[in-house]
Amino acid sequence: MGHQLDDMLIFCNFHGQECNASFFSSFINYKFGNCYTFNSQKPTDYRGNPASTHPLNITKAGFMYGSH
Repeated sequence: MGHQLDDMLIFCNFHGQECNASFFSSFINYKFGNCYTFNSQKPTDYRGNPASTHPLNITKAGFMYGSH
């Protein structure tokens, strides 16, 4: 139940490189339902498939750079 990542993820780009659902892991929150984490470093993605485990690092943080 709840929203599925495949229904929400239209486009993913990180530092000019395209990313996809394998960069997301999931967990269930008792209050909010399905939750997805980008770049979590878990060995499997939200479907249980091998995930992209190469850490993605930001160079700028904050509201102006899309990371808040």
